[in-house]
Parts: sequence; C-alpha cells; structure tokens
Amino acid sequence: MMNLHAKLSAFVVALSALLLAGCASSEEPAAEHTPTHTCVILSNGYNMPTIENVSDFIDTPADGDSITVIVLDGKPSVSTYSFNMTAKNSAAASKQNSFFCFDAAASKQKKEFLYKLSNTLSDARPDDAEVDTLAALHYASADMQDPRFANDEKKLIMLCNGISTTNLDMTAESFWTSDQTTLINQIVDAGYVTSSSFKSVDVTWHFITATDGQHQQALSPRQEKLLTEFWSSYFKA
Repeated sequence: MMNLHAKLSAFVVALSALLLAGCASSEEPAAEHTPTHTCVILSNGYNMPTIENVSDFIDTPADGDSITVIVLDGKPSVSTYSFNMTAKNSAAASKQNSFFCFDAAASKQKKEFLYKLSNTLSDARPDDAEVDTLAALHYASADMQDPRFANDEKKLIMLCNGISTTNLDMTAESFWTSDQTTLINQIVDAGYVTSSSFKSVDVTWHFITATDGQHQQALSPRQEKLLTEFWSSYFKA
C-alpha cells in the first residue's frame, strides 16, 4: 500500500506541475490576429429566406473583429457591432490565475455574440417596399474605407437577390435590353462605384437571382444570367 500511495502522490505532483506549466505558457503572447471587418447586406423581404444560423455565412468572431449590417431598402439602415473579448476576459483570468478560465469565458462570449448577431439578422426587416441595391453598396463601400478598419481584412457578404427598384429599376424591361457596359459606365459617372470601392475586399453573394414568383416575378434563365453578369461587371469596375 505504501508503494501504491507513493506512486499516486508522485502522479499528483507531476500532474500539478504539468497544469502549472500550462498556466505559465498561457502568459506568452498569443499568435497575432488580424481583425476582420465584415459588411453584410440583406433584405429579409418576401423573397429572401430568414437567416436562422449566422455561422452559415459569417466566421466565428475573434478579438477585434467587427460587423456592419446594412438593411436593404429605399433608405438603407446601417448598424455596426464590434467583438472585443481580450480586456474583459484577461481580467477574469488573471484573478483566478488560470488560462482555462480565459478560454471558457472567451468561448462563452463568442457564442453569445453569434446568438445576438443571428437574432439581429433574423429580425432585420426593410422599412419600405423599395429596394436600392446601389445605395446599399455605396454605404458598404464607405464603410469598408472607414479609417477605423484601415488595417483589417475586409469581407462583403450579400444576402439578397440583387434586384433593385430604385435608382436602377431592374423590374423595367429597359434594364434587360440595355447595354451593360453603358449602364456600368453611368453608375461609375454617378459616383456609385470607384476603382477603390471594394479593393482588397472578399465578396460573396448568396441568393442572387432568387425570387418567389409571387411577390416578385420569377426570372427567366436569360435574366438570371444577365443579372449575375451585371453585378460581376459592377465589382470588376
């Protein structure tokens, strides 16, 4: 029994040393994270599916990340949310001298942030029936170029069908028969897009060309192709 007790004691001492070593190593500088600024444009209108799980489109936040949400309608509304956990959770961790405490608090805070953001995106609704996609993108461009995010990685996520009814009326037949190069040039001349508008921005678009065929007429295969080509040309401009 004495030998077994001695072995158990030695094991406990070794385990304690290992845990303490882990706590000490937690004080070393963590790998530097480049903050990411994400701009989300969404409509949540009749045609768009409600966003139930924001993590399907947005990465899990890290310290210093920020997200701007633009609700797409005739007068787009803009809200920005920031995720900062280091200062808050470092204080809690230092009190208990445990890196486990920091990790647990950080994980909890990430889940809470994503939960609140999911609710924000799900609850977002346009204030009117008009859709000004160009204006929303103009807001997004200005947001991306804000000095606050100058050193951030930048992402633009579009959660809408890409159809506009204001400024550029895509419900009119003239849009589908016009020369796209001419339209893009007119947009550039009007100041809606510049060569630096979305420079170094990772752009992804979900639900483009999606309509329900009731509140908004279903697009033909030709119209879907033209709409996709138009917005591709816009971002290239």
